[in-house]
Amino acid sequence: MAQIHSSHSSATPFQATRPDPAVQVHLSPSLLIVGGGLAGGLLAWRLAECFPDLSLQVLEQKPSIGAEHTWCFHQHDLTPESLAWLSPLISASWTSHDVRFPGLNRHLRSAYFAIRSEDFYARLKAKLGQQMQTGVQISSLAADRVVLANGDQLSGTVLDARGAPALKPGTTGWQKFVGLELETEHGLRRPVLMDATVPQLDGFRFMYLLPWSPRRLLIEDTRYSDTPELDTDTLEAGILAYAKQHGWHGKILRREQGCLPLPLQSGFLNATSDLPALGLRTGMFHYVTGYSLPETLRWINQLVEQAKWHDWQPDALSRMMTRYQSAWQGRQHFLILLNRLLFRAADPEQRWRVLARFYGLPEPLIRRFYAGQLTPLDQFRLLAGRPPVSVFRALTALPQRRLR
Repeated sequence: MAQIHSSHSSATPFQATRPDPAVQVHLSPSLLIVGGGLAGGLLAWRLAECFPDLSLQVLEQKPSIGAEHTWCFHQHDLTPESLAWLSPLISASWTSHDVRFPGLNRHLRSAYFAIRSEDFYARLKAKLGQQMQTGVQISSLAADRVVLANGDQLSGTVLDARGAPALKPGTTGWQKFVGLELETEHGLRRPVLMDATVPQLDGFRFMYLLPWSPRRLLIEDTRYSDTPELDTDTLEAGILAYAKQHGWHGKILRREQGCLPLPLQSGFLNATSDLPALGLRTGMFHYVTGYSLPETLRWINQLVEQAKWHDWQPDALSRMMTRYQSAWQGRQHFLILLNRLLFRAADPEQRWRVLARFYGLPEPLIRRFYAGQLTPLDQFRLLAGRPPVSVFRALTALPQRRLR
């Protein structure tokens, strides 16, 4: 039984899935996962569980892995099967969470889960051992080989998990954040995913609160901004002022920061590759929230199914990737539309009103939104009624024909 480690209220333990010993995978001669971040690590973990005899290598260019990150998701973002196999990697879980806006405090009864990067990489290294290599300098990639900087070549089926490529200018908004983890008595029993009662600066601004334990609290100052630049010192000062306002004083245990693109049109990646890929390199993540783990797991599940029924050769993977990405991208137009309304129709300091209206909707709709499972009726509900933005600007933000 794989137990989820919880800071406070515990979610029900999940039964870890078992590999089918009758399923055999034949790779010629091995699988090379280039990139040791979340996506590459999750794929390696899943393959090692399902196919323990599989010859694979994770190649990471940086001298070490485990940069400060926190990856989160909601219970309904994943299928029970995916949640089961992910459970050994989960650092903490809570049975519910809150949001706060001017005039709206809401308690949402949906479980929330978090993975700390240090926990993730410690468990991954324990499972993979020498199958995970760091400090690997790579010159080039092809579908069936990796060329190292010293001229050596590694043969095998290549999966590219090196993170997002360059973006086309002007095609995205940004979700950017700086986080401080404090050692302090805080009194919170569940996460606050958005505290938007703070002064609105640089677009839609909110504080994100994750109580790891009664004396350990992560506070992130998050902005939905028009620009990717991060003034780390200013945001850290804002976090400490917010903490002081709530009576939270203590040592800074760790820092983290990030900047995620939120697409305003399809085709926002500046370059794509024919290589099978996963993670942010595919452009597959939740276009409004920036959450990437659920989409990564869905793609990994597809890859595992491919491994069960086919020799996992580069051409077969490329064909499957093309079909899967094409179908997935065809379902994202509505989320792109929402981003255009948020970033182009709302004044930056008034963007919070769009999110406040959203969090006033029925909780099942909110769950389906985060899970990427909106129905046509849900889409109507999101757009119906008096908009919290200028009607004229909302109309001009809409595409004339299709989102490109």
